[in-house]
Amino acid sequence: MMAVQSFAKRSDVLPVASWVRDYLHRAELPALTEKAIAREYRKRADKGTVQDADLWVTRTLESIPTGVDLRADDETLCRDAESFASECWALRQIMENVDSDVFHLLPLLDYCQEKGFDAPDAQQAAGIWARACDPRWWRRRLRQRQRRAVEQINVDLGRVHRYAGLYCSADTMAARKRQKERNRNLLASMQAVNEMGQVYTLEELAAVSNSNPAIRRAELMTRIAGFELIAIGMGHAGEFYTLTTPSKFHARHGQTGHENEKWARKYARDAQQYLCKVWARIRSALSRNGLKIYGFRVAEPHHDGTVHWHMLFFMEPGAVDKVREIMRKYALAEDGHEKGAQENRFEAKAIDWSQGSAVGYIAKYISKNIDGLRADGVDSGDDLEAEGPMSGQEGAARVDAWASTWGIRQFQQIGGPPVTIWRELRRAQLTGDDAKQEQLAYVLWREVRGLPAGPQSLLDEAVEAADGGHWNTFVRLLGGPFVPRQELPLSVHRADVDEDARNRYGEIMPGRVLGVVEFSTGQMVTSRVHQWVLQRSGEAAQPWSTVNNCTDTENRRLYQAEIPAEWLERTLNSGTPMLPLDEYEQMQPRALRPDEAEAIRVAEEEARQQKGISWGLYRSRETLRGWRFAGIAGLGNRDGRKIETAAASSPGTGHRQHDERAAAGRGICRSHDAGSNRLAGGNSPAARGTAGLENSIARAQSWLKAI
Repeated sequence: MMAVQSFAKRSDVLPVASWVRDYLHRAELPALTEKAIAREYRKRADKGTVQDADLWVTRTLESIPTGVDLRADDETLCRDAESFASECWALRQIMENVDSDVFHLLPLLDYCQEKGFDAPDAQQAAGIWARACDPRWWRRRLRQRQRRAVEQINVDLGRVHRYAGLYCSADTMAARKRQKERNRNLLASMQAVNEMGQVYTLEELAAVSNSNPAIRRAELMTRIAGFELIAIGMGHAGEFYTLTTPSKFHARHGQTGHENEKWARKYARDAQQYLCKVWARIRSALSRNGLKIYGFRVAEPHHDGTVHWHMLFFMEPGAVDKVREIMRKYALAEDGHEKGAQENRFEAKAIDWSQGSAVGYIAKYISKNIDGLRADGVDSGDDLEAEGPMSGQEGAARVDAWASTWGIRQFQQIGGPPVTIWRELRRAQLTGDDAKQEQLAYVLWREVRGLPAGPQSLLDEAVEAADGGHWNTFVRLLGGPFVPRQELPLSVHRADVDEDARNRYGEIMPGRVLGVVEFSTGQMVTSRVHQWVLQRSGEAAQPWSTVNNCTDTENRRLYQAEIPAEWLERTLNSGTPMLPLDEYEQMQPRALRPDEAEAIRVAEEEARQQKGISWGLYRSRETLRGWRFAGIAGLGNRDGRKIETAAASSPGTGHRQHDERAAAGRGICRSHDAGSNRLAGGNSPAARGTAGLENSIARAQSWLKAI
């Protein structure tokens, strides 16, 4: 320790070349950083040669992006953002009369390059200009660039490793704390108000969403455990892999914290891009060999901030050896000959079910990368990467700052259905009278059309699985862990695009999410039941584009009492005014009798009064998010995709047969729903004649009890 202190004192008085002092001054560095670089320069000149020290300081300062002022505080960055946006606006006025998009954008591309940024990413020139003229667009990028430049300097100076700053530097930790405090203040100052007059701060809403670390951790563990149950049930093998980068990506040695001589000034983001490229090659090779896997990938930092991946995958037992071979091949494709590469670049462990759960292999990495807590809320224990004692929560906070600074995606699901459907179904839960009335309305709708009540629909079962947190059941219902996206039976359903709903850059926004739809039947469950507007505390409410995109449109009428519930979803989809009852019935293959229409209206009115319209009572041959119903039993789209069910051998066949038989009074076609309960021919609505409203409701209620 005395030797280190004596050297530090001596290095402060060692001479620094005048060109280095001028170079440091022009670099606009914070005073402490400038002194630290000068000290490191003296140390390298003393231990090695002046030429080595000159080369080091040149490379260090040249790695700082063009135009970055590391001394600027947040207020200065905001002023710079306003200035850049104003200059872009002036450029836009000059180029307004230029017809060609290419020449129209050239001055803007040159301006962004001069400032050290890529041009805004948008599909049309108007969107590119709109972003460049927005101070908020510049502000985000200025803050991000400065934080990364500061962290680069700290890595160069040796301030990021287990003996200095674990995972990230003290500067990055302080910046992340300021950012989170700024975000908390903003969320606390904003209120969301719905049509029922309920008011919540955005901070309160964030606490019950996936923004809450505890909720995010619980969801990840639920999904991982669900995959494990599937693997056990299907007799699949479990594998735990670790994938790391070549030596040139590692700035510091793990044992001593000394600089790695092979380091090529590649930082965490470079390492992540390298691993993504390796993974893309692995996935291509797996696909070529017909090998399928499913599971999760976790990205986390080494002690010096270099990225490595942990992966928990499940697969057919016969695929294990080939998957390992492919993974190892591409993991070692670059610099695989260097010392330690064979032992450290790729590691594989087989999951031994007799020794415990596969979830245990990855649970500690989930906790470490979120909040450092176990499922019971207790700290997960000391971070083993640290030199001294460091709690799991403190380590997780440093990992969070690291991931935020470098833009690292920490978790990724591989295989299985998309989690978006799962989350939407979990939003849509109804209990008690609400659920009973909705189910009654749906069953009654099928009954008056002569369709079998059948067992519980796939969508119903998926809703129950999501509500109960059974990821394994949810995956099974949607086709299993290997189901292709284009063959999923359920999909997130969006409203039709509203030409008047535009984002802050004037671009047409996609239709807002309404719920989840089952392709084969058109049945839908609504997950977004409220209309929200955003306001600052004490101010009048203003529309918020990401929550309420349908102000003064037909969509806002969803919860107005005078609208019959049967046609709500049709209006919600099409964006066109609802048709009167007589016009609507003329569009049907068979017009409903008055008692049937009344039965539907009564049941749906009860559901509407409960604010529980989550069953979309769709008719056939209606456009739904680019898909066109060709019949109650089949579905095809404009791209030629077709989903067949046991009800029909070609789109529309089942429905046409039903129309013909029902009109002739011969009951439903028995090919409607293979495996479900059939109705006798005399039970069709046409054959019953004047069965009456009471009998229809009684039958629907009895079916409801049966399913």
